[in-house]
Amino acid sequence: MSVITNKWNDGSGDSINIESPSFQGNQTVKISSPVQKGTSKRSMKFIGKCKKDSSKQVILTVEQEASTYTYDLTLNSDNTEIAAKGGTATITAVLKTYRNGNLVSTDNVTPVLSGSATGFSISGTKVTASNRTTTIGSRRSIVVTGKYSNTFDGQTVSSTITIYQEANMASYGALEGGSLSASDIPASGGTSSTSISNMSQTISYTSGSTRAGTVTYSKTDEITVSSLGTTVKARTKVGQVTVTYTGEGGATANKTVNIYQAENKVTNSNYNPRITAYGTPTISIGSGLTAAGGSATVSASVTNTETYNALYSSGAIGPNQTRSVGGSLSISMTANGNSRFSLSGNTITHSSMGTNETTDTITIKAVNDGDSSKSATASKSITNSKTVKSTSGGIYTYGDVIAGTVINGIIPASGGSATATAGNGTQSWNKSATITTYQYDSGSTKDVTTENASSGVDEVVPNVAYIEATASSKGATVSSQTTVKSQIVIWLANNKSAFRIMYIYQEANKIVSYNYGEWKIVLRANPTTIPASGGTSQLTNGAIQDRIPVYTSGATGSSTTVSSIPSLSISGDGFTLANNIVTASKNNVGARSCTVTASREGAVSQTVTITQLAGPDGIGYMQIEGDGKSHPIFRVGNTTRSIEPTSVNQNSDITSDKDSSIFASLKQLLFKFL
Repeated sequence: MSVITNKWNDGSGDSINIESPSFQGNQTVKISSPVQKGTSKRSMKFIGKCKKDSSKQVILTVEQEASTYTYDLTLNSDNTEIAAKGGTATITAVLKTYRNGNLVSTDNVTPVLSGSATGFSISGTKVTASNRTTTIGSRRSIVVTGKYSNTFDGQTVSSTITIYQEANMASYGALEGGSLSASDIPASGGTSSTSISNMSQTISYTSGSTRAGTVTYSKTDEITVSSLGTTVKARTKVGQVTVTYTGEGGATANKTVNIYQAENKVTNSNYNPRITAYGTPTISIGSGLTAAGGSATVSASVTNTETYNALYSSGAIGPNQTRSVGGSLSISMTANGNSRFSLSGNTITHSSMGTNETTDTITIKAVNDGDSSKSATASKSITNSKTVKSTSGGIYTYGDVIAGTVINGIIPASGGSATATAGNGTQSWNKSATITTYQYDSGSTKDVTTENASSGVDEVVPNVAYIEATASSKGATVSSQTTVKSQIVIWLANNKSAFRIMYIYQEANKIVSYNYGEWKIVLRANPTTIPASGGTSQLTNGAIQDRIPVYTSGATGSSTTVSSIPSLSISGDGFTLANNIVTASKNNVGARSCTVTASREGAVSQTVTITQLAGPDGIGYMQIEGDGKSHPIFRVGNTTRSIEPTSVNQNSDITSDKDSSIFASLKQLLFKFL
């Protein structure tokens, strides 16, 4: 059996086979092909040719119909009923593929979900149900459509699944809490007032949410009673009030409070005390008032008649009752002879009568504060007299001796003489008056002058009136003021004295001025010649002046020298000056120099010249901007010349050995050029 195998031309890679016993003569061939997976019909031509005559041929066209695909999409959920409190359900899908009615694959696929319902949302492959909180409702659902389009032939397959959420039901709790209270009805009568605290109720839902239930209440009528008047009675129950509470879901509860009337008793046995009759005061003045002064206590009192009642809890008032009570009064001073008495509270104070020969009288009045017509008075008198006690005076007393004026002498520092003097001193005196002293009953005494006092001032002569002294010049010796002579001076009178010391000094000697000579400037440089390669020169710079001191004595001292640093300046190219050092940079030209000048006010300026040697002959090169060529530069002394390099090669006047350098050639040219 012979087999011819060929590939289908649809790109599927499938092969088609033709089987024949020999492919010769008339025969029946077997054509076979695998299942056509494509969705379009495919065909293949086979050409058979005669070996002896190739123009004889037969064409066999083989066609294979396209396959038909069908699909079955099944949606599944991990949670087909979500709790009332909310949650999610994850949707998965299984795709079954049929080719020509035969199942060829079963695959887990990811569908695209859609759908809409109250309380539900879709995101990706998850369906979410929100918490139903406190909203009562029956079981609810959402129809979810799942689509898948990534099939073999691109068909879009869809399916649905229903997701439910649990019903949300309410559970009504029992009534809790709450309270009743009522204060007692007063003994004076009235209506009770019940204070009500509401009860509470909790409503629970399947969703897990809770809320407070609405609770209302009603009560029976309040209790009303009349006043107990003056009847004494204990606290008594007079009725009760019942409150009925009603919550949601038919929940009810009752609470009852007892109502009492308060005890009736005497609450104030001294109610409304009032004076109904005022008495007359009694008053007296105690001992202790004398001519020397002192104090005494005023005693005063008054009794009044007071009426009062009993007061009950009910507010009722009992009958009038009376009693005697101490009253209040006011005391005042109505007479104050010679104004030496004073009254503070109930205390009288009497100041000393001193040397006054007289009688002081005081009168005190007491008045009932409740009735000014009820009053009483009390009085007391005091007399002051005198006797002779003693006589004194007529005594001399002397003051301290006051020293006279001392004038010290001063001898000049240049020498000479001087005198110091002492003037008369003074002493004051007093003679006392003659005094008669009287003694009074008050304890005071009084002095009466029988002879007036007198006073005066006497001069006191010193024991030494003056001193003299001489001294020579202090010359050029520095000295402070010195003592040449001193003398103690005494002024003595009536066993009292004063003293002073008088001096003769010589004036201090010191330098008071100077005589100055002329300033002289010294300026030197080391070295004065600097090589062409550059270098420095150290400057020595200073100024001096002679100074002769002049003293207070007029003498002159030894001469001394005063120094100073003059200011420096420099002139000349290539040189700099700093910190007394002159610096010369490298010299590429001829010899050069600079001048340094030292100057100071009041002095003749000085100069020094520093020279730098000339630089060596040099040959350099420069490039002229823009032509890109190197041009030689010749420098000899202070003159610079330039030529083009080609002139060296073209100048027939320059002759040199074969191995002569370009510099030797340039020098020959330069000499010729110059």
